[in-house]
Amino acid sequence: RVFRMLRIVRLLRLPKLFRKVRELYTRIQSELLRVCFQMWGVMGVMVILTHFVACAWYAMGICMWGDIVFCETNGESWTSLFGDDESLQYRYTSSLHWAATQFSVGSTEIAPTSARERFFAVIIVWFGLMVFSIFVSSITTNMTQLRQINAEQFAEEEALKMYMADHKVSLELGKCIMDFFTKHRREERLRKHEVDIKVLAHIPERLRIQLRIEVYMPNVVPHPFFRYLREVDVIRLSKLCHKAMVEVRLRESQELFNIGDKAAGMYFVVNGTMLYNIGPETSTVTEAQWISEAALWIDSWQHTGRLMASCSSDVVRVTAESFQLLMRHHTEGSAAEPMGVRYASAYAASFLQHECLSNEIPAEFRRSDLWGTRAELAELASSAMQAAHEAQGTGDRGSSSGGLPGAAIRSRGGRRMSHVMTKVLLQEGRAAGGGGDMAASADVQAAAQRALAPRVAGGR
Repeated sequence: RVFRMLRIVRLLRLPKLFRKVRELYTRIQSELLRVCFQMWGVMGVMVILTHFVACAWYAMGICMWGDIVFCETNGESWTSLFGDDESLQYRYTSSLHWAATQFSVGSTEIAPTSARERFFAVIIVWFGLMVFSIFVSSITTNMTQLRQINAEQFAEEEALKMYMADHKVSLELGKCIMDFFTKHRREERLRKHEVDIKVLAHIPERLRIQLRIEVYMPNVVPHPFFRYLREVDVIRLSKLCHKAMVEVRLRESQELFNIGDKAAGMYFVVNGTMLYNIGPETSTVTEAQWISEAALWIDSWQHTGRLMASCSSDVVRVTAESFQLLMRHHTEGSAAEPMGVRYASAYAASFLQHECLSNEIPAEFRRSDLWGTRAELAELASSAMQAAHEAQGTGDRGSSSGGLPGAAIRSRGGRRMSHVMTKVLLQEGRAAGGGGDMAASADVQAAAQRALAPRVAGGR
C-alpha cells in the first residue's frame, strides 16, 4: 500500500509539462494566438483542478484512497444515496459534476450526508471561490487584450476608409489599397527587429553586444570569407556584428536598390525572396544567400541592377563604410598586422584581380551585384587564408594601419557569443569602432568554437 501511495509522486511531472507549455507559448508570434492560448490554458487548469477535486470527493464518499480505508461510512455517504449501485463512469461523472458546481455557478442534487463530507465541502467552497475569482479575472484580462487589438485595427481601417472617401478615391484603387493594408498588417507582426522593441534601447552595452552577435552572426558566417574570418579573428567579426550590421524590412514589391544607386553595403537575405533584375534577366535571391559583395571591396560601387522583394522579406545589411573602418585598424603601435587583416587583404586582392572584374571583359558582363558562386568564393577564401599564413610565417608584413586594397569584406553565420568575448569587445570599444588588439585569446577562441555552430547555406 505504501508503494501505491507513492504513485502520487508522479504528480511532480506536472512542472515539466508546464515548462513545455511555456516553451510552446514563446514560439507563438501572433498576438491574437497568444491571447487565445492563454485563455485555453486557463480553461485547461480549471479542468485539471476539477478532476482532482472530483476524485477527492468520491474518495470522501467511499472512505477509501486506492486500497487504503481511512474512515468508516456507517451507511452515511453521498455515494450510498446517489449512485452506489451505478457504474464507475456514472459515479465519476457525478463527482465531476459536483466538483464543477463548486468552482462556478451551478446546481446539483448531490449534497453532503455526514459531518466529514460537509467539512470537506466547506473547504472546497472557499477554495473554489478563490480559484473562480482568478479564473474570471484572467478571462477578463484576455478578452480586454483581444478587444484592444481589434480596436486598434478597426480605428486604422476606419481612418483609411474615411480618407479615401473624403478624397473621392476610385473603388478599384481603394480596394487595392485596402487589400495591401490588410496584408501588410498581418505580415508586420511576423518578425520584429531591434528598432521595434523600445526596451532594447535601455539594456546595458554588454547585453546589446551579445544580442547583436547572436542575431547577426548566424546570418553571415555561411559566406566563405566570413567563415574563415571567424576562425582567425572572431573578435573582429564580433565587432562587425555589433557596429556594421543592421536589419532591413521590405514589404512586397518594395525596392531595396536600383540601377546606378550608390551601394550602402552587402545584403544577406534572412527570410523571404528577393528578385534581382539586370537587363532582361531576373535572378532569385532567397534565404541564406547574399548580394552586392563588391560594395565592401570596391570604393563607390554602383549597383548594376534592381533588387526588389517578391514577398515580405527581411535582410541584414553589412554597411560598407563601417566594415572598411573596422577592417583597417588594429592595435596602435603594433609592428605586426593581425591575422584577420592579413587574410582580408589577401582576399580583397584576389577579389579585385578575378577575371570577372578584369578590364579585359566588357562592363555589362564584368560587373554584377551577384558576382561569385559559392564555389568561386570558397576558392578565393581558401587561397587568401593560405597566403595570410605564409605572410605571417615570413613576417614580412607589418603596418599600423592595416589597410585593405579598395574596401572591406562580408559575412554570414554563427550561433552564440560567449561572455568572455563580450568583455573583450567592451574593453576594446572605441568611438569609431576601430582600435584594440583584434587577436582573440586562446580562451576566447575555445569559447567561440563551442558557441558558434555554422549553418549550411548556399550563396550566389
